[in-house]
Amino acid sequence: MLHSHCKQQSSAPRADAMSPISRLAVSLLASAGLFWTSGVAAEQNTELVNLINEYRDSAAQCAGQEMAGTGPLAPNSALAQADLSSADWQVALQESGYQASAAQLVQLSGPADARQAMTMIQSRFCKVLRSGQYAEIGVSRSGNEWQIVLASPLISREFMDRDWMDVGQEVLAEVNLARREPRTCGDQTFAAANPLTWDARLARAAHEHSGYMAEGAVLSHAGPTGEQVQARVDAVNYEWRKLGENVAVGQSSPKQVVEAWLHSPGHCANIMNPEFTDMGAAFESRPQSSIYWTQVFASER
Repeated sequence: MLHSHCKQQSSAPRADAMSPISRLAVSLLASAGLFWTSGVAAEQNTELVNLINEYRDSAAQCAGQEMAGTGPLAPNSALAQADLSSADWQVALQESGYQASAAQLVQLSGPADARQAMTMIQSRFCKVLRSGQYAEIGVSRSGNEWQIVLASPLISREFMDRDWMDVGQEVLAEVNLARREPRTCGDQTFAAANPLTWDARLARAAHEHSGYMAEGAVLSHAGPTGEQVQARVDAVNYEWRKLGENVAVGQSSPKQVVEAWLHSPGHCANIMNPEFTDMGAAFESRPQSSIYWTQVFASER
């Protein structure tokens, strides 16, 4: 038997308009609780993040409508560690050090593991899970009580004004750090891979696409005329034999956007693919839109 309620709360003040910050809760009546060690609990929290990102990455029915995939969420330790059990949870979120432009708190009671928790949230709050206004996530639990926070961080003007190519090369550094270690991406296991090399042509293709997404406030692999990454890479005269692309929206740093991709099976597989040798990455934003990221992988013929 399921019980749920939704409580809307006003947002904290800021210079420009903020999306609503609200709380959702749902409970599953369970006959017995389970004891989890901290290590198992952490694995379950990570698994729930991965399940949510896998769901966000796929087209799916939600509330009777076919919804396209949306970008992955980056795990954020401040969101995971914040105690938001009080009625003034939005104040507690600010005091944790996380400055949100939008946030959603989901509380679950009863699920014994990450897959039960995912089924519960998906059945009741699929629109929340698939919302493009969130970029980061924190998951914590105590026994069978779960706290899931989806949020978007405030992004500083100083970061927005940085040179996109410098930031793109920081993305490359984070990717090469991830490739040093074996990794499981969904149901695929990858050995450690050689580092990728920065390619200015791929970076230009990435920057062009980030600019298009920011201009239209849309997250998509398709460009203005429906063209895909192949056409963009052909246009910069890179003769490729293998090609891949990751996109994301809302993350506030190279580290956070790479964390988001690593916790999404398909994006993670691109990062760890040993057949790729080169990479370019870029971000772009507009005053009325969020920050949009593009990462292009390739190997030449």
